[in-house]
Amino acid sequence: MAELLDPSEIMFTPFEPKTQNRFIMYIEGIPAFTIKAMNRPSIQFDEVILEHINVKRYVKGKGAWQPLEITLYDPVVPSAAQSVMEWIREHHESVTGRQGYSDFYKRDITFNLLGPVGDIVEEWTLKGRKKMGFSEIFKDKNEYNEKSIIGFMSFAVMTLTSIVDMITGAFGSELVIQEFIYNSFVIITLGCFGIAGAEKIFSGKK
Repeated sequence: MAELLDPSEIMFTPFEPKTQNRFIMYIEGIPAFTIKAMNRPSIQFDEVILEHINVKRYVKGKGAWQPLEITLYDPVVPSAAQSVMEWIREHHESVTGRQGYSDFYKRDITFNLLGPVGDIVEEWTLKGRKKMGFSEIFKDKNEYNEKSIIGFMSFAVMTLTSIVDMITGAFGSELVIQEFIYNSFVIITLGCFGIAGAEKIFSGKK
């Protein structure tokens, strides 16, 4: 005789799913609202083989937590780029070459997955995490925004040139710069930022 399933197994059981957009992450020195996306913590285990005559038996080996990939928004104020760079300086100071103690640069991270009304339905506490990649803040839809990077570099050269010109002028010396060279950096800066801004405007209308 055929066995019938229980009605509770046949009918749909309503439930509230967890969604990727409902989360908040707390990292010391990084404003929570600038964290755009991240992957959940995951662990990977090695495999140990136990050989015995003609057979093999497999058991779990050492476990290793995998890196977290975090993408940030970069507001004008507060600057996420500056926050990440300050964290990097706790690892390594590029001017002096000095390294930092692990107690200085390792930070605790709290990750909360939220329900529809803002209630915490899942919580992770990660102890002693290292820095995030500085390049993540230049990404747009998981691709490098080359125009923003080139525009920023060109603007930095213009700013450095102006500072050097003021310093040399204060000492009575003239900083000789060909006009077409400086104008080239102006065009590059305006062009890169202009195109990047136009892409954001038109992409937002789609």
